Amino acid sequence: MNLPKPILLCIALAMLVLNSGCSRYSMSDDIDLDFNWSLTVSDAMHLPYVAGANVVISLHDAQEDDDFSARQAERAAWQYTSSRPEVLRIESKHDGRATCFATGPGRSLVSVHDGEGELLHETEIEVRAPTRIELRPHGLLLVERNVVDSDPKILSGGTATFLVRYFDGDERLFGNGSLTATTDGDDDLEPLETFLFENREWLQIVARGFDTETIQLWANGEPISKVTVTSMAASDVDSISLVHGPLPNDEADAEGQHDGLVLAQARDEHGNAIYGVEVSFDLDGDGEPGQGDLFRYRHDPAVTSVLGAEFDGLRAETTIHSSEGFVDSSNDVGCSVGNGKPGSTAWLFLAACGLYAGRRRRLAA
Repeated sequence: MNLPKPILLCIALAMLVLNSGCSRYSMSDDIDLDFNWSLTVSDAMHLPYVAGANVVISLHDAQEDDDFSARQAERAAWQYTSSRPEVLRIESKHDGRATCFATGPGRSLVSVHDGEGELLHETEIEVRAPTRIELRPHGLLLVERNVVDSDPKILSGGTATFLVRYFDGDERLFGNGSLTATTDGDDDLEPLETFLFENREWLQIVARGFDTETIQLWANGEPISKVTVTSMAASDVDSISLVHGPLPNDEADAEGQHDGLVLAQARDEHGNAIYGVEVSFDLDGDGEPGQGDLFRYRHDPAVTSVLGAEFDGLRAETTIHSSEGFVDSSNDVGCSVGNGKPGSTAWLFLAACGLYAGRRRRLAA
């Protein structure tokens, strides 16, 4: 059969596109950038990695059946290799995923072969050493205030939690587990990794005494940045403000399905934030059990209540659309381990962590 030349040309172009632009396999990692308390797995790579990071990478098959278990044995046979273990080392594999360690700066080609030795996919992964480390207060992040604080003030005896971010110059580096911290004073320091729902790296600081001290931040065993922490007295707190989290969209507002959030933020007389301050909350004059810096509630557009917060004789009020809620803390970052990555046994706590996440969404009965 003789086809017209325009049709033959279209067929040739279509075949060229199909053979050159489409790939059956793609690779992703477990790095999470959204505060959404979801178990959704990433579908992208987040590069470059920071040296010293622990990363789980996965291969995805675009033609895979909807029934994951149907091909579980095939996936289990996949082999991951790194062309340069001194850059990225493959530590273990499980269910078609590979746990990797970013050993040091450079580039490595990661290849995945099936059980017959056939190459399925390969990608280049870059690892860099950071030139600076930033700390971002968790509470302010929850209300979408993306603040970097290199000179944090913390209430003496209080605990403050900061999200850790790595940079090489102006370029952000990704991955968790690289951080260690030391101090020339009495503050207690604990690097944490959350490994369920929100996969991130944190630094918790417990302020001691009433002085100023320097914290040295290390990545992959190398000194990178310094942070000055000042311990504050309760009398240094000049004001308390109540900061609302993201407003619900129209659909959530109409159905009353939005989880609301209010942060109680303490400040000194100069307007500088003081972290680690826990307040007493009340709703329409009725005290709420517990102390913390967060109040969580289920948004109900048909209800308006007055939320109050008190600390050392100071008071702040705001209105929320809800009749009930519970007190929480920005120091609660989910399922975490200190100074290291979670081992395989950590998943034995999956059910307990699920209950924890449920608690964050549960309202007082």
